Amino acid sequence: MALAGTRGEAPGRPCLWVDPRSLNTLRCLDEGQSSTPSRWRAAPGVTMAMLAQAGLAQFAGLPADLTVAAWLASRAHAAASPGRACPPGLVSADVMLADGALETLGPFGASGGVPLRSGTGQALVPALYTLSTRAGAAWCRAQAAWPARYRLDALAPPPPAEANLAGLLAGHEGALAWVDSVVLQAITPPVSGSGNAAGVGAAPPAYPAEARALDAYIKDAFDPAGLYPDAPLP
Repeated sequence: MALAGTRGEAPGRPCLWVDPRSLNTLRCLDEGQSSTPSRWRAAPGVTMAMLAQAGLAQFAGLPADLTVAAWLASRAHAAASPGRACPPGLVSADVMLADGALETLGPFGASGGVPLRSGTGQALVPALYTLSTRAGAAWCRAQAAWPARYRLDALAPPPPAEANLAGLLAGHEGALAWVDSVVLQAITPPVSGSGNAAGVGAAPPAYPAEARALDAYIKDAFDPAGLYPDAPLP
């Protein structure tokens, strides 16, 4: 099963491409609490135009018809700057994992966060943290730009930022999970010269062996049966 609008690859296998555009509910989570609502829950088919119109200014410069699911899956649009895997304004993501388990991926740090609600998630996250302590992951974090396809660096951002599991999906090209919805926070877009509203980072280096090995472990942890198509090479 593959998300329409991504570059997922499934050579030699039948593949169902799913377009989420009819799933376009956008709901304010701050209604009645603030005169300027800042948090919204967006279904996967919500477009960048809808987000910008709702006041999420960081999405105003992106293609108007790009869906939330395709934005999060796209390396070109959701990839964050080096050392910051989680795209600006992404709070959490409700996803369907490969075995059908429903999970919420979100803040996960010393100050608290979103509790894991499935047995699959409770096994997956410790496995990913163990993987992040291996030499290959440390080597990838030491590079000027994250060289792997999947953003394991979301588990160890530089202080004072804390881990956000939703960042694992930034630029995953639909290969790790199916996104049911995301919670987004309105932020002020960076000024010219300090980044851009899309959060696009530096061009990654060549795809080294350490990054390839790390990606294989992450893909296997999320999707051991290969339900979702592989992400293309960087």
